Amino acid sequence: MHFGQEELFLLQKSLAKLAIEKDRSITFFGKILGSKKDYYVATAEARADEGDGDQITPDMEPRGTGVNKQDFWVTNDVFSAW
Repeated sequence: MHFGQEELFLLQKSLAKLAIEKDRSITFFGKILGSKKDYYVATAEARADEGDGDQITPDMEPRGTGVNKQDFWVTNDVFSAW
């Protein structure tokens, strides 16, 4: 998949803003082509010390391990919040 110069520029700026907001190193994961809208996906390695206050039950993997190793952000507009 190729991005046009304008789309690539806006995406880079949006990812840089997300990295600053989250104080993380963000990686562009990909673009999902939808039938009505396209979606941009970014990812970063999850931080084990960050959590949303949920209690971990014995059947859950701890944050930062297994399926919870990555955090993902999605947007369909690089001018909007991720």
